[in-house]
Amino acid sequence: MANVTVTFDRIDVGSDGDPGDTDGGGDFFWKLSVNGSAVSQRTESNPLVVRNGGVIDLNRSRSIELRPEEVLTVSGYLNDRDQGTSGADETDSFEHEYDQSQNWGDGTHQVPLNDRDMACTLHYSVTED
Repeated sequence: MANVTVTFDRIDVGSDGDPGDTDGGGDFFWKLSVNGSAVSQRTESNPLVVRNGGVIDLNRSRSIELRPEEVLTVSGYLNDRDQGTSGADETDSFEHEYDQSQNWGDGTHQVPLNDRDMACTLHYSVTED
């Protein structure tokens, strides 16, 4: 069995998705998971306000034991709740799968999360202990 750790480091907010003449910050909520189990989550009813150029520090990790025939799945979504500024929330999601032949995705990863005016990058890493 392999012991693999996935660490969600941060989300860089290049563009918060809100027009500059509104509240000046995106109202972000997200869910990031490893093999279907939430590791980092912020709910829609409790969004985090972050402006352009800001950083959402996550520093959350999950270790999992995997048999050689299993797959490691790292997935999630990021939303910016617009609260009526444009009529639609920005949202993007991802799902990455790694198996033993890929060393379980060992290394650092950057995931673009973009939709209309929202432009963010998730940083996570995978290590095999």
